[in-house]
This record gives sequence, C-alpha cells and structure tokens, in this order.
Amino acid sequence: MHALVEATKRALRLRDDYITDPKCLEHPPDRYLDDGYLGAQAAQIDRRRAASWHAPGDGGDTVWMGAADAKGLVVSYIQSLYGNMFGRGCCRALAC
Repeated sequence: MHALVEATKRALRLRDDYITDPKCLEHPPDRYLDDGYLGAQAAQIDRRRAASWHAPGDGGDTVWMGAADAKGLVVSYIQSLYGNMFGRGCCRALAC
C-alpha cells in the first residue's frame, strides 16, 4: 500500500509539472512512459518513509461561459482548475 501511495504522489507531481499542450512539452511525451524513466522514478521511493505531500501553492481558477440564441438554444461551459491544477505545465510554457 505504501509503494502505491508513494508512486501516486510521484505521478501527480510529474503531472503537475509537465502536462501541458504537447507543442509546449520540454520532452517527447513517450519519455514519461519509458521503462527506464519509470524505473528511475520508482527507485526514488523510500520504502520506510512517506514523502511529503504539498499541493501547488498558486491556487486554482475557474471560467464559466454561457450563451443563448433567439430560438432558446442554451449552452453552458465551465472549465475549472480548482484542485490539483491538472495541466498547469502550460502555465510555465505560455511563450511556446
């Protein structure tokens, strides 16, 4: 159970730091699924001690948009980055 939790923490940190528009990635996406890369990540897990967990400190954001036409067709859209900031790697690469 400990290894599963620690592997999940590492995966979420990597997700937060690197997931972004593929055009903005620093490395090809396959790198993060490479056996060698995953093995190196697994080797960094301390089997006797839990790594600290810290949520990103830059907060989240939510955007809502709505529109209606003359015939009554209504569309509502919400994009939320509230919690773990999925995909915030794009924030680092705005100039890509």
